[in-house]
Amino acid sequence: GNDLQLMLTLEDFEHECKDLFDAVTTLVELVVKEGGMGFVPELVLAGGAMRIPRLQKNIEKLISTHGAVIRKTVDMDRAVSLGAATVAALHCSVGVVRLPLDESQPY
Repeated sequence: GNDLQLMLTLEDFEHECKDLFDAVTTLVELVVKEGGMGFVPELVLAGGAMRIPRLQKNIEKLISTHGAVIRKTVDMDRAVSLGAATVAALHCSVGVVRLPLDESQPY
């Protein structure tokens, strides 16, 4: 196939992805409001998309109205891998043990 190469400013990228950012923000809002977990003082963002500054700002603005903050001391990649391992273990009827997310490897 052919490769595509283009220059894109951060502003252009954010404009083109606005609908996606809004959808993620709406989903987080739904989880915060209807999650049934009560007050959540901090939120850990995990996954590659969570490294996007605009998305972080949108989510930070949303959760700050509830008194929560984004926790930035957890390694996102480790959080994703531990979450995937936990879900896999639950689907395989294997006993799941608590795996701590330590703060020794901040991103």
